[in-house]
Amino acid sequence: MKKIAFILYTSGLEYDDRVRKEALALSKYGGVEIFVLTPENNNQEGTTSYGIPYKSFTLKTRKHLPSGRFTLLKGVNFFFSVKKYLKQFDILWVHDVEPFLVALLFKNKRVVWDLHETPMFFLKNKITRAIFKRIEVNCDALIHANPHRLEFLTEMTMVNDRSKHFVLRNFPDQALLNSNEDDSIFADFKAWLKGSEYAYIQGLVDHERLPEETIETIMQQGEYKAVVIGGFDEKIKHKLYIKYGSLLFETIFFRGKVNQLQIPRYVKGSKFSLVFYTTETPNARFCEPNRMYQAIALGKPVVLGCNEPMKSLVEKYGFGVVTSSDGRCVAENVFSLNKMLGNYQEYASNIIKNKHKIFWEEQLPMFVEILNYIDQNK
Repeated sequence: MKKIAFILYTSGLEYDDRVRKEALALSKYGGVEIFVLTPENNNQEGTTSYGIPYKSFTLKTRKHLPSGRFTLLKGVNFFFSVKKYLKQFDILWVHDVEPFLVALLFKNKRVVWDLHETPMFFLKNKITRAIFKRIEVNCDALIHANPHRLEFLTEMTMVNDRSKHFVLRNFPDQALLNSNEDDSIFADFKAWLKGSEYAYIQGLVDHERLPEETIETIMQQGEYKAVVIGGFDEKIKHKLYIKYGSLLFETIFFRGKVNQLQIPRYVKGSKFSLVFYTTETPNARFCEPNRMYQAIALGKPVVLGCNEPMKSLVEKYGFGVVTSSDGRCVAENVFSLNKMLGNYQEYASNIIKNKHKIFWEEQLPMFVEILNYIDQNK
């Protein structure tokens, strides 16, 4: 049995669905422990709700330096804070860009670099490009969230050894899909609905997810309410309130963050979901949205923008309607939503026939492939 260390930054360990799924998958092959930096910036040990032990850290640089600045210095601080704990592990599984120094500097360890997002930081200049390529050499395997992101990096000449690059898509697992975990606010939400049908909307936390246009689509279509899971910019909310007044809060329920395993309660009762990402940046253009997969896997048709990873899958299996833009045209969004609703049973039937193709469990053999590759290329 191998000892595997997860190293990551996260806004909340209980909200990080990909980390949960990967930790549970790898726990079948070894002991997994998580070493994490969170916004709370505290020293703490415990066990996640899904049974994986973790240790979080306090960084002096985070206490004394402004947020969003001196990132590299904070990264160095985290590296030396976590370094002493990693010596006992066989595999260091580094999540995303922030703890890249672990992937760059650790020697005599099996290192996996799991890129949740497109690593745009390393495309800045010749120096950062060279660092990325050095990390590729140092790592035993690199993981990408979809083939479109890997292809993008290949086209940007960032990939030298294709054999060590793998793809793990952000499909939902049965633990989430079968979850019936209670949420103390859910009863309030049901009372607010007053029996109305509603859309499920998740992850409108930043402008790349077109939060204003998404809400405008619901408001202008006018037949459905909606629940919004996750953070939402208060300035945008105020702007919408100025336009719609109290009707905004009669139509949209801003729930805020919930534990991942509480999400199915909200999805199962919904009619459909909207999923938009701008195409202005490679990371958003080549999005890999668990919120879309969760809705489809729980039987809900979707309306989404033209981003290649979403479009190719939804059009292939007939899971919903794809707009010709990325979602910035509200009138087109409303047209596409009405088109989907007009053929609702067809899309719902397609989901029943094909949703198993986007289950996380379909990818579990990939973990064996990655671990075997690491063993064979020591």
